[in-house]
Order: sequence, then structure tokens, then C-alpha cells
Amino acid sequence: MTARGISALCLCAGVLAEVRAATESVVVELRTEARTSGDQVLLSDIADLSGPRESIAALLDCPVVRSPKPGGVRTMTKPEIVEALRAGPAAKCVVSGAAEVQVRAEALTVSGASFADAAVEAIQKYFSDQPELQATVEATSVPAAQCFRPGAVELKPELPTGEWFAGPRTVHVRVLRDARQVGEATVGVRVRFQRHVPVAACRLEAGETLTEACVAMEWRDTISAKQYVGLGVERLLARQARSAVPAGRILEGRFFKAVPIIRRGEQVTLRVTRGALTITALAEARADAEAGATVLLRLTDSGAEVRARAAGPGEAEL
Repeated sequence: MTARGISALCLCAGVLAEVRAATESVVVELRTEARTSGDQVLLSDIADLSGPRESIAALLDCPVVRSPKPGGVRTMTKPEIVEALRAGPAAKCVVSGAAEVQVRAEALTVSGASFADAAVEAIQKYFSDQPELQATVEATSVPAAQCFRPGAVELKPELPTGEWFAGPRTVHVRVLRDARQVGEATVGVRVRFQRHVPVAACRLEAGETLTEACVAMEWRDTISAKQYVGLGVERLLARQARSAVPAGRILEGRFFKAVPIIRRGEQVTLRVTRGALTITALAEARADAEAGATVLLRLTDSGAEVRARAAGPGEAEL
């Protein structure tokens, strides 16, 4: 050992000797019962100290033994306490009072219902940004309550990744304190999905045109959260039923066919707009076209063929 190391060791030994000498006049009066909230049972938890103020201040946070588990109880005898204090700065203190001390560790209890609520709320929040989808979540397996050291904790559910399907699920809930995991639990849930879809408000016969009066919006069960059943109402209106559609049936695009607003061989008015200038011309439709579709036209004057957008019955735009 170097001379500097020996000097530092001597200095530490001298400081410890001074502390022990100062605490010789401190009396430790053991209590019969004590409570602790930390990982270590401190001298101030189990005893009342009397003596010089400076000496007492130096001993209040002196650790004695490791605390019981949260909510647990440990009984310590006076000889055990004296032995535990022997290696620390309280070795010279006079220990008196109770022959044994019953130490109870305080606990923060997280109920199984709290774990379940955290899992359910996390799933509902996950799907809350889809107004056309409703997720109904029921806890089917609630874990046992758990005890932790007193203090704030955060319950952080870990939701499964990938596509969600209706039915049973398992959610792991982590218990965090200061961003460090101190526990976990598993919650079983059952998820039900419903989507807002258009359904037939009345029976539609084959060839009948769908109108707003024939459509109702209802919540219907769906297997997957990503499964979009049917089409939006705006894409269904003015279409004709390919065959009869019973009342209450979810309306799907395959049940309908578009109704042409321009027929092959019809005379069509073509409007060509360039800024504030609009020119019209007559043309002949070379094919059927539904609203918004591209239709091939042959101009009556020149015989040239152009493609335009079907804008209405007998009307096209370029």
C-alpha cells in the first residue's frame, strides 16, 4: 500500500473513531413495535434516541437490517439489534428498552381490479381514434393483488402487436416506479368489435335503384379490427341491385351495379374549360359510362375522338 493510501485509511479510521466516541453518550430506547417504508430498517424506525443533538442526527439514518417484504412482519430481539449495530457508528450506543421489536413493512397494495382496469382502458384508448369502430372489452381473468413499497407506481399495459381479432386476449401489465420495473401481472380479456356499416332499410328488388331512404346505418359485429365490411353510402347510392337484397343485409358493392349516365351512341354535350373560357361541342358516346368515369367521344364536327369525364346525363367535361 502506498503512503497516500495508508494516510487515507488512517483518516477514515480516525473519523469513524470520532463518530463512535461521540455516540457513546447516546441512549437507544427500543420500541415494542415499529413500521418501516424503505428497503432498510433504520435505527430511527425501531428506537427513540436521547443524547447530544449532533450525535443523534448522525445515527437516525443508520441501517440496522433489511426490511421485510412489503406488508410483512419481522421480530428482532435486543441481542440481534446490538449485534447488527456493532459494525456501524452506533456500536458504542447504550441499547435499552423492549426485549424484542416487531417490525412491520408498510405496503402499497395494487388490487387485481386495478390491473384489469388498466388493461381494459388501454385497449379502449388504442381504438378510440376509429369512430366507425367500437371495441368492447371485458376482463375475464383478474390477477391477485400485489404489494409494493410505499410510493407512486405506474401501471403500463403491453398490448399485443399485429392485427387484432375478436375473442380472448392476454395482456401483460408492468408495474413501474421511476421508470424501473418493480412487478408485473397478466390479465385475460375478451374483445368484441362492432363497425358502423350501411344496411338495407327495406327490401330491394333486382334492378331497383338504391336511394338514401333505402339505407340505414347500424352497428354490426366484425371479426377483425381491420375488416371493413361494406362500402360508404356515397359510393352505393344511385346503383342498381343485381338481385334482390333482403332488409337488414349489410350493403356490399358486389350486390350492385353502376347505372350508366351516358349510353353508347347517345349525343353528348362536351364542355371544355380553360380558365374563365368555356367552349361546348357536340359529340357521340362510343361506350357506356357511369358518373365520374372516363368515356370515349367522337366529335360531331371533326370526327376526332377524345376522352372526357362523364359529368351527368348526356354531359361530359374535358
